[in-house]
Amino acid sequence: MPSPLDHDGGRLHDARGAHPWLQSELFGRLPSDDRDDAGGLGHVDLDLREQPVDRHRVNDAAKPVPRGELLGCLATLEPLDLCSRDDPTVRRVPLDADLPCPIPAPEGVERDSESSSRLGSGEVLLRHCIRIYDYAVVVKELENPGAFLEATAQLLLEDEARNNLILGIAGTLDQHPSVYRAFRLWLVEKNSGEVMGAALQTPPYNLVLGPPRDDDALAALADALSAQRVELPGVTGAVPEVDGFSESWMARNGLGRQRRVAQRIYRLTELRPVEHARGHARTATEADCDLLVEWVSAFAAEAVPEGAPGDDADRMVDARLRTGAGGFTIWDDDGPVSLAGWGGRTPNGVRIGHVYTPPKHRRHGYGRTITAAVTAAQLAAGRRFCFLYTDLANPTSNKIYADIGYEPVCDATDYAFEPQ
Repeated sequence: MPSPLDHDGGRLHDARGAHPWLQSELFGRLPSDDRDDAGGLGHVDLDLREQPVDRHRVNDAAKPVPRGELLGCLATLEPLDLCSRDDPTVRRVPLDADLPCPIPAPEGVERDSESSSRLGSGEVLLRHCIRIYDYAVVVKELENPGAFLEATAQLLLEDEARNNLILGIAGTLDQHPSVYRAFRLWLVEKNSGEVMGAALQTPPYNLVLGPPRDDDALAALADALSAQRVELPGVTGAVPEVDGFSESWMARNGLGRQRRVAQRIYRLTELRPVEHARGHARTATEADCDLLVEWVSAFAAEAVPEGAPGDDADRMVDARLRTGAGGFTIWDDDGPVSLAGWGGRTPNGVRIGHVYTPPKHRRHGYGRTITAAVTAAQLAAGRRFCFLYTDLANPTSNKIYADIGYEPVCDATDYAFEPQ
């Protein structure tokens, strides 16, 4: 990839990017042959052989910029605020050359009358800040879900319940590739090969975020996806990493966000005794397909936030019944009265959902009973635990699941990105 930091004659002449930790550049409007002007601004030298580094001081040196190093960069035409350190990085790109070039430091611009007058009049100037990550990282896009699962195993299985969504989707992509029309998989790695973060997307759905080893992994991921011009309708993940990534993404792309649903992830390892409602459970078959599509669609109409892409009910039901990517159980009390599904297998668990009871059959305990029945069946089949998501705005469902033995793991959030 060509570097956005073109340079000749010891001067940079393409201003792109910004980051809050390091120095602003002002060189696009300075005459290229005016060495006195540039010298009067004061310099920050990228060559660390000449001065030490304090990355938390605006007017100090950057880290070295060796060939192939990864920087955060962005093109911007906003007015230059030389006193601000709140410029976001927007994408990561590899430099294609060493840059031992002096960069004007912001404080010195006030001593340059020509530049100060232009700033005072509100003229738009190009600016550029760089920040090298605390460690050399690479964001890789993988095409093979099996390779993705193998590479992320140590990271994601440290807390399998917390990471059940990304594990379950990746597992489905690997074992049942026809379920999703498209997918993208990303790893954030150190040069040593240690995985620092992971994410996937099955368009048109949100980015699903794995846990980062640190905040720099989130920033690197946001930079890389921005550079690839990935279109994200939103992001789904556990708190706090979902907040960290969404903030980075908004800053890099000039977007806002809307919290569509606040969720809680639950895990169950041992089922508590449950008073069963009248009726019995039966496994759904292809003969139930029309009913399943109707009820899954009704569930989505009630539970999926406005504006979010809902499940393609026909496709999802077909995938679970015909490919083995999951299944459904129906509670029958002189006819079908409630539904619970399961899918998204992880190495040791499975996610429970959708759970739906039509309004006319509610308040009879069917939802609690069928959830317990499906959970018991999965544990009996050898799963060590079951997971499910609840809407924090629905205290009834949270209580029902807690009553049968589900314990909270963490909170999660579904964000939609939107224009500011």
